[in-house]
Amino acid sequence: MADERRTMEQSKEILKQKGVEILADLGTGLFVALVPVNEFREQDINARIMDDAKFKRLVANIEKRGTLESLPYCTLTDRGIEIVSGHHRIKASRAAGIEKVPTLVDLSNLSRSQIAAKQIAHNALAGVDDEHTLKEIAKLITDVDDMLESALDKDFFKEQVAQIEKLSTMAVDINWKTVEFLFLNHQIADLNKLVDKVAPADTVGVASMEQFKSFVDALEKVKKFNNVKAVGTAINLMVKSALESIGETPEGEEKMDCVTIGSIIGQSAIPKESAATIKKAFDDLIGKGIIEKKQEWRALEMWAAEYLAGK
Repeated sequence: MADERRTMEQSKEILKQKGVEILADLGTGLFVALVPVNEFREQDINARIMDDAKFKRLVANIEKRGTLESLPYCTLTDRGIEIVSGHHRIKASRAAGIEKVPTLVDLSNLSRSQIAAKQIAHNALAGVDDEHTLKEIAKLITDVDDMLESALDKDFFKEQVAQIEKLSTMAVDINWKTVEFLFLNHQIADLNKLVDKVAPADTVGVASMEQFKSFVDALEKVKKFNNVKAVGTAINLMVKSALESIGETPEGEEKMDCVTIGSIIGQSAIPKESAATIKKAFDDLIGKGIIEKKQEWRALEMWAAEYLAGK
């Protein structure tokens, strides 16, 4: 599961508190920074092997130059400044008495799967990996794109592939496809709430291909309308809309006791001409800042209060 996403400014503030000095912004969440040598957190598993003789030469080179000649690559997570590649360079810097290490820091909120994939891919550029340890790191990779980025042979992902095949095995003779989505904690909470409210069931299920096509079409429209690219975020917007339509409160929003409009007026549809008039009034009130978008019901409450006050 990915860390709860931080804004870039929040990440920079965390680095500042750790004594990190940002030297350059390379774009796309990458920064060159001076990181205190004791602020690095090593990976629990690292496949890279370096014998004592090579390590001593690395320490001697750093002592002679006074700094590293190639930058380690790290990322900020809820566990600290994690080393993705450069474990031995940072260890050697510590042994050479270097206080701050020039480092490439990634602030793009990498998931645990992405970190594992990049750790393997970067290590593969030079040196030798311990195969047993490499397999243990590969187990952390859960996303297909991350598997491809790691550049490992598919045999390293036998367990993940077997699990996917197990989930997708169906004893029916129909054409089908499996679709997987990645959600943040609050997004999956919204989805689970909607599933439990509408039709309690497991989130693994089947739907007709026509339903899938309609879903994709709706998803693209939501992404375009809200100017979002992440599929998980777009689905969450759809889930929130569905929750609100049945009187439920999405995760993290103020809880209110709600009822449907239909339960008040006794029907869920009104004439098209009447709807156009009401919609025009809603848009005018929103434009003037009298009510907020998604809270059009406040206009109905306001009109009802004015009517009752004038009786």
